[in-house]
Amino acid sequence: MGHFVDEFTSEIADAVDTNEAVQITQDLVRAPSENPPGREHLAAAVARQWLEEAGCEGFEEFEEFEGRTNLIASWGDSSSGPRLIFNGHLDVVPAADADGWDNPPFSAVVKDGKIFGRGTSDMKSGIAAMIEAVAALNRVGFKPRGHVQFQLVADEESFGRHGTEFLLRKNLLAGDAAVIGEPTSLMICLGERGAYWATIHATGRAAHGSVPEQGISAIEKVAKAAVALHGREFSESHPLLGKPTLNVGTIAGGTKVNVVADRASISIDRRAVPGETEEGVQGQIEAILEEIKAGDPDCEFNIEVFGFAEPSIIQKDAPIVRLLADSVESQTGGPPDYYGSPGATDARFLRNQGRIPAVVFGPGIMGAAHTVNEFADVASIGIASKVYAELAYRFFSTWETAS
Repeated sequence: MGHFVDEFTSEIADAVDTNEAVQITQDLVRAPSENPPGREHLAAAVARQWLEEAGCEGFEEFEEFEGRTNLIASWGDSSSGPRLIFNGHLDVVPAADADGWDNPPFSAVVKDGKIFGRGTSDMKSGIAAMIEAVAALNRVGFKPRGHVQFQLVADEESFGRHGTEFLLRKNLLAGDAAVIGEPTSLMICLGERGAYWATIHATGRAAHGSVPEQGISAIEKVAKAAVALHGREFSESHPLLGKPTLNVGTIAGGTKVNVVADRASISIDRRAVPGETEEGVQGQIEAILEEIKAGDPDCEFNIEVFGFAEPSIIQKDAPIVRLLADSVESQTGGPPDYYGSPGATDARFLRNQGRIPAVVFGPGIMGAAHTVNEFADVASIGIASKVYAELAYRFFSTWETAS
């Protein structure tokens, strides 16, 4: 496709106000939309104010449950032409460890070129940069043949059931291409592993703790499963995303120290690579548990699946990826880095079910997400705003030939 560059791209970049993008980030962070319980309506209200200032219209809100707001807005001509989706999640993981923070987790303090606070990297700085990108396009008077649709969604941190998946169920996912503003440290994420989350329950027989031989310890049985599963090596592999992994995340059981436990459980996080399905992964887990049972007939296991996110991928030569790569190079002076993510995002819904070519790119710092003293880099927010703005300009100026 080659590079599409003209003087207008520089004018658009000059119209980006990094200070404003930082202010948008701060305002969003100060709306504590922790999930659980959710409360995305707090962040949606803030986003709507800034989107209105940026020239957006056509606002719609969709909620599967009260407070779990999904906000849709449009900028440009929605009556014709292609649609570019800017997707971002409004929820953040809880800041339950607030005492460990240098500043209150929702204060959004700026210090030493960084914004600190829960959700700064994951992913309110990405949403802010997207809003600022459209604000810049609006300032220079760019009139796209087509429109940007913002999908600011709930519940991404809990598999997206009440967010992007909810929009999918309502037949509201439609577009020609999409960008998800998750934290990528300004690299381009082409693919992501899936996630299978389940609880494995073991049953036993209670007895007095002084005569454990008279009972069957469910803790002993579930411990065998934990040892067999955690860190297990798998033969499947993918050139971009590597091998599947399995983590035993929690263990629970028993009623009292002097009682042989008649029930116990572990929860597992099994990451999947493209080509794997929920049924296939579960079959693999069941086979491992059957091996344990073959050596110990007293073992009784039950699997309770509470989440599955499919792996997904986009090709490096897809038109939206090439447009994004050119925009990154234009704004940073060098070609972008590409990678595959070990974790899942809402990109899977757009790619797999929505059949929308979707790429993940954002200013947030990957290693800072979900951490104490989470932060985003101010300079990166400005760069991402310029990249998103140039990407939108390139998209609407060249999409017919790019496709």
